[in-house]
Amino acid sequence: MIIGKDRRFKDPNKVAQDRENINENIRALEVLLIDHEGRKIGTVQKQKAQQMARDVELDLVEVNPNGKPPVCKIMDYGKFKYERSKKEHQAAKKQHQVKVKEIRISAKIGEHDLDVKIRNAREMLISGDRVEFMLRFKGREITHREIGKELMNRVREMLKDVAIVESDMKSMGRIIRMLLAPDKRLIDKIVLERQEIKKTVESQRKSKRSKRLEKISQRILQEKPENPSDEETEEIADINEDEKTEETITEDKQT
Repeated sequence: MIIGKDRRFKDPNKVAQDRENINENIRALEVLLIDHEGRKIGTVQKQKAQQMARDVELDLVEVNPNGKPPVCKIMDYGKFKYERSKKEHQAAKKQHQVKVKEIRISAKIGEHDLDVKIRNAREMLISGDRVEFMLRFKGREITHREIGKELMNRVREMLKDVAIVESDMKSMGRIIRMLLAPDKRLIDKIVLERQEIKKTVESQRKSKRSKRLEKISQRILQEKPENPSDEETEEIADINEDEKTEETITEDKQT
């Protein structure tokens, strides 16, 4: 009696999926060939295409198995896999995974706590995530549902500059839920405004440092043109180092 699967043998379906259609693994007898310089050779026998790939010390790769005949290209398969993996990684990095973030509040939440929750929700929405507010009634608070509904309406009003209501208030026992989604048109406007403010602040900071450096340099030239003190030299070096550090941080953020 055989119990389970013999681990020494792989599932043939899985082997077929893992195997790449390159070189000897290509099954078609004829292929539409593209050489390593991108020139279309035309329909040739598989053996001839494989020999042409061996002659230039490259691989014969099936790039379109659904073609009639299948399309094959002579290339460096290792380099091809690396570049494909790099592109997929970059695409995944740029793609933002939309998440639903939950924020819990109570009917008796304080003003300061509510402001913090709203500020966090605004940043989540600007980042592209959806936000679900959950209000839970405690004890006898359930007898005053209107307080909870008023609070939810207030939340919606406070976030109307960045969000739209995707799912309006729903009561489930002691809980009221409301789902907000980012308003892309309004958020794009906010992001642009923030970028402009950031550029202005950086420009002002650089201008202030340049003026400070110029002032120190003029003082050195007027007082001691040939032998600036160690303290003055160190101050100039610190300003230059701070400026270089800020430029590096800015470049890293842009990357």
